[in-house]
Amino acid sequence: MKTNFTMSKALGTGNVVQASSSFSTVDPFNIGNNYGVQSYDQKFNFNLFLNYAPPFYSSQKGLIGHLAGGWSISPLFVYGSAFPVQLNTGNGDCGSLGECNTAYVGANENMVPAGPFPISGSRNQNAFGTKASGCGTAGAGQNIFSSAQIVATCPQGGGIFGDPVRNPILGLDGQIGGGGPVRGLPFWNLDLGISKRIRVTERFSASAHFDFTNVLNHMQAADPCFNGFDTSTWGVLGCGGNVQANDARRMQLGITFNF
Repeated sequence: MKTNFTMSKALGTGNVVQASSSFSTVDPFNIGNNYGVQSYDQKFNFNLFLNYAPPFYSSQKGLIGHLAGGWSISPLFVYGSAFPVQLNTGNGDCGSLGECNTAYVGANENMVPAGPFPISGSRNQNAFGTKASGCGTAGAGQNIFSSAQIVATCPQGGGIFGDPVRNPILGLDGQIGGGGPVRGLPFWNLDLGISKRIRVTERFSASAHFDFTNVLNHMQAADPCFNGFDTSTWGVLGCGGNVQANDARRMQLGITFNF
């Protein structure tokens, strides 16, 4: 068995590849305002791998020995805490502080919550906002907020001053960059490999392999969207598209011959 647990913190000004030509700092007058958690910042990560070969009937003598012996079981479990999620500004993450043209350039620019932001890190089913507010109405009702919280936190005015979450204001707000001031959903996954060795003679044997990804068929929901420019997706998991972020269970079968 092998296992590891990591606790970490990734901070920076938003690293991009050198070829990037459409990425800007959030405040050209103060580069430090771009500093924050990186988009890949993950506080906790846990991995466990186990390979177990039962010693019973390992010689595979007789009918029972051939049926009960030669098995190997290998599960792989992964858990990770949530990644940051941006509070995208009403003008598309650029231009609030005069840094760029939003039609061509973007930045790690975040809206500013006026008070506590009640994210629970869990999935709420059949959660919709109201058509009158235009908030959280997209998708199939899978939201990180409850129905009441959708409307209470949504910038119905597009992020104007007075909204629960507003666009940043030059000269007033600092530290508005980074991967996002809120977190999405934690994730976990279990894969499983099973093999059976079949001994025929001293020199000849065969092995059957059964490999499963996402063996429990666990549905991992996608992170939510927070868009001041499209409040219909406010808090919606998968941004109104596919709610499931991972693949459904898959199985692969194989056989090898050894001589």
